[in-house]
Amino acid sequence: MSCGCCFGAAEGGDTSAGRRPAPGRGREVLGAITVVATSRCTWRRLPPAFGQAWPTVYRHFAHRSRDRV
Repeated sequence: MSCGCCFGAAEGGDTSAGRRPAPGRGREVLGAITVVATSRCTWRRLPPAFGQAWPTVYRHFAHRSRDRV
């Protein structure tokens, strides 16, 4: 899997700072974390197909890592 624009665009957007993703967006966040963890994709090059901005996904990753989830 690459980080190019081959993923296509998806509707959705970033949630406010410090809040959980909107209902149904948790799967998108987890999918985005999985792509970054298993590919050579960097956080900043995360494709928009996941419907979340990279800072949001990274924040969730950092919180889960800190909590060892």
